[in-house]
Amino acid sequence: MKKHLIILAFALGLFGFIFFSHIVRVQAATLYYNNATADGDWNTLGNWWTDAGFTTPAGSLPTASDDAIIEGVVASNSGAPASVNTLTVNTFYTAIPITVANGATFNDSSFNSSGGNIIGNATFNNSTYNDGGVGGDATFNDGTYNRNTVTGNAIFNDSSFNDGSCDPTCGTVNNNATFNDIAHNEGFVLNNASFYDITVNHRSITNDACFALTADQDGGTVGGTITVCPASSPTVVTTSSTILSTSSAQLFGELTNTGGEAASEIGFQYGTTTGYGSTANQTGTFLPQTFDNVVGSLPCGPIHFRAYAVNSAGTGLGSDLTFTATTCSHSGGGGGRIIRPTVTPPPTLIQVNCPHFVTYHKRGERSDAIKSIQDFLQKQNFDPGPADGFFSQKTFDAVKAFQLKYFDEVLKPWNLPAPTGRWYESTRFKANELFGCSEGSVILDNGVEIR
Repeated sequence: MKKHLIILAFALGLFGFIFFSHIVRVQAATLYYNNATADGDWNTLGNWWTDAGFTTPAGSLPTASDDAIIEGVVASNSGAPASVNTLTVNTFYTAIPITVANGATFNDSSFNSSGGNIIGNATFNNSTYNDGGVGGDATFNDGTYNRNTVTGNAIFNDSSFNDGSCDPTCGTVNNNATFNDIAHNEGFVLNNASFYDITVNHRSITNDACFALTADQDGGTVGGTITVCPASSPTVVTTSSTILSTSSAQLFGELTNTGGEAASEIGFQYGTTTGYGSTANQTGTFLPQTFDNVVGSLPCGPIHFRAYAVNSAGTGLGSDLTFTATTCSHSGGGGGRIIRPTVTPPPTLIQVNCPHFVTYHKRGERSDAIKSIQDFLQKQNFDPGPADGFFSQKTFDAVKAFQLKYFDEVLKPWNLPAPTGRWYESTRFKANELFGCSEGSVILDNGVEIR
């Protein structure tokens, strides 16, 4: 009897060990890939790390339950198809097909390799492209493009496009497609399509398509009905202010999206409270652009202001910012004394621009604003290279290091596991705070408010 009990206990223990080991193994881990050479191998364990700083070697190669983040070039996976849970690619790579179960993000000239299979959704940013298959929905931003098949819906933003140049094998969206901000269709949309802002259809829409008043049907075909896209309210951003005198200032904003119909009015609401009460505006026909207005006869104390734009669908409002042209002086009193305001001489005229950083940038661009960013990064003990206004690889790396240092404030609101190197909303917001020009709060593109 005792012998049987010992055998039973051993069997249960062995089962428990195997079961526990299995549970531990299938728990998702985040693994980082970085290699020292240009011909890195996915299946080389020495290229994998458990942390973004690449200081702790991984114990095993990523499996279908793990999240993979690529920071270096992958030239081969030794012919064995790789499978992961989610994939983030931050640098150019030439990988043999990878199967991604739940979602993928490709940044900065990377791509979904031919034969690659993304079962979930995918996002392509900054000159990236899809050369494989996307089983869910896909979003293309900043000059990116699709040259294979998107099974779900696709959104093309910021000069991105659906590329059918390798007809008939590429550039196909099996469901619906939306084109925004100078994007265009050169491929095939097998369901419906919508074209907003200054977008163009050059190729084939199987069913219906709508075109905003600012969009164009240029050589393309539509199998169904063509209509005018219903307009939505414009999207505007309140960017900055410059004090001109003790009672005047110049306000700056940007119309980033017309909502499918040119705006008829742009301008600013301003006042001593968030109820505003005063307006400075321009009327006419406005497509996406920056704009400004000068306001005068300002009272002392903080002035609230926000940008706005109007079309037939409604009014789009930017976030609230503040500035102070001149402070207020007060005298206390009591006991029947006559109270007279303290008279102070006019302050010396100075130029103030808060928030200091107001524009968005990515690698390869050149501007004076980028020079200011480089100066700032140098003062924060990062190395962006020379402050020459060119967003170089060194500047890109410095921005990524800055984002990692302030991970919770910059990356966490986007649910990003690794830095992007783009000078965008949360990065700019944190930089302004460190510069002494806090914006109070900003609502990001994903709807998250940061403070």
